[in-house]
Amino acid sequence: MNNQLQHEIGPHMMDKNSSEVSKKVTTSVLDSINIEDSISEKEDYENCRFFKRGSKYWTTIHKSKESYNIVLSNFVMDSLYHLVNGTNNSMRLILLQRFSGEKALIEVSSSELKLDAFETILKSNRCTFLGTGNQLKLIIAHQMDNEIQAITLPMLGWNEEHRIYVFADAVFTSDNQIIYANELGIVKEGSKCYYLPTACLAKVGNSDLEVERLYAFQSGKIDFKQWAEFTYKTSGSNAVIGILYLILAIYRDVVYNAVGFFPFMFLFGAKGTGKTSFIDKLLRLFGQDVTGTPMNNASIPGMSRQVSGRNNGAFYFKEYTSDTDNLTEALILSGYDGAGRVTATKTVDYKTKSYPVRSAIFFDGNYLPSRNQANFSRMIILFFEKTTYSAEEQAIYKEFEQLSKFGFGDVLLEILKLRAFIEDAFVSTFKNVSKAVASATSGQEERSINHTSLLITVITLLEHKLQFPFTIEEAKTVILENAIMHADQLVETGPLHKFWEAFAHYFNRLIRFDNSNAKVSHYNIKYLMDDEVILQIKFPQVWPTYTKYCKENNIQFLDSNSLKSLLTSTGNSNFIPSAQKSRSKSYTDKNFGSCYQFKVKRTSYGFEINGFEIYL
Repeated sequence: MNNQLQHEIGPHMMDKNSSEVSKKVTTSVLDSINIEDSISEKEDYENCRFFKRGSKYWTTIHKSKESYNIVLSNFVMDSLYHLVNGTNNSMRLILLQRFSGEKALIEVSSSELKLDAFETILKSNRCTFLGTGNQLKLIIAHQMDNEIQAITLPMLGWNEEHRIYVFADAVFTSDNQIIYANELGIVKEGSKCYYLPTACLAKVGNSDLEVERLYAFQSGKIDFKQWAEFTYKTSGSNAVIGILYLILAIYRDVVYNAVGFFPFMFLFGAKGTGKTSFIDKLLRLFGQDVTGTPMNNASIPGMSRQVSGRNNGAFYFKEYTSDTDNLTEALILSGYDGAGRVTATKTVDYKTKSYPVRSAIFFDGNYLPSRNQANFSRMIILFFEKTTYSAEEQAIYKEFEQLSKFGFGDVLLEILKLRAFIEDAFVSTFKNVSKAVASATSGQEERSINHTSLLITVITLLEHKLQFPFTIEEAKTVILENAIMHADQLVETGPLHKFWEAFAHYFNRLIRFDNSNAKVSHYNIKYLMDDEVILQIKFPQVWPTYTKYCKENNIQFLDSNSLKSLLTSTGNSNFIPSAQKSRSKSYTDKNFGSCYQFKVKRTSYGFEINGFEIYL
């Protein structure tokens, strides 16, 4: 039976644009499998204690000198595949064949192969077993002797153990072959068999796999060069960063193993600026799941489970708002470092379950996550503006839209074929690039330097491996300019900036020291020689104005001790450390009292600090 099975339903290695052929070849798979009656009932009974007649199981009982054949079921079955899943409760793919000729394919766990549990499954398929538990065990034991073992691939994307990239309906092997699954969800590569639940007939009614099925391989009609050119022509400089970031996403495991983090991408711009169209053309490499998840309808636990379900792919969460800024913080902070969300399970041993982030995540919105610096610093920001397109550009866009309906799977495969080279050269290239970037962008925040280095590493590595529509120098210019813009935004979102912004906003309401009001004053200004000006502030008195300003503007604020540490840190060039003998960084002025001192720039109308001009 199983020799016939391997011949009849063996997976088909397909050439380009052959998914329709695959469907035609496999549509009659179940019809081609027949469980035959026993050729010798006597021999089968002697060997197995049962035999098959009329697509039913029978056994023989002996009373005195008489023998009677009794029916055990109204069906026969064949365990086609033992689906190994790395647990002690593996699955089996079983074909049921009723005496009437009807057939059903079921997936059954080992724990369900007990009389009561199995009978429930059987009845759902109009089958029943009339024998004892021991008789069922004999039949199942015989099945196990003849079944084929297949390795379950429950997760889509890169599979490191088997060195394959998994789609919903096919796998891309280490020797650069696309092998489609048959109707049973089985893919055969050499001596190995893999099982794709998303491609199996037994799972057709399983709505839990609905989204995963969108990740079926679509070869498309263009190659990487054409796809990159279309992307560049329709999205301009944003395409440079988008293309390079997508390649990083396809090799996220390599990147993460090398540097220990992976940035997110945020598409920022008003409605109608092209964000959705841009992300659509990137996601089409992986399949048809391009609509994205609206964040106002998503829960953080749901998002965490979703992003942990695929390796080296990309997820799209859209409509980022001020309401979702804080909600996503835990996911972004832990996901950046690959950890993901951890939850407790409802078990007596208090075990936990983790949902690590294994793929890139795209966010979009017309609200910049600038009020949460922790989120903002972990993202690569792309800025979208409304553009007027010429007739020629509109024609290019429409052509690209039409091509996208066929998918861009071949583009993905072209990138995947470079794995050995990227694994070998990524670490050394990144180190060299980061040194050069750090030297060229001195003063930038470390994460910004790292993100810039990652993008430049891609073009440096693959400049001669893939045909990009831009040169390496053009790419570097775009990446560095974008990083500078992001750094400027990052400075403006920082807690120090917000503190001085609040100070400037409420300055006219603050009380200046006048030699008689030290207990109630907020600040003092000391004019020294050579036009040097020192601003003295009493932090406990000014702190409430900072928190009030943040609350009024829906901005996250630091606690008192954290903000005080930042204000008085060596990295704050405005701060003047106290030369007095004290454990505190504060300075004690004989008139004003205990305070912190800051260098400020004198102006015609007052002074300037941290970019804010104060009018006296």
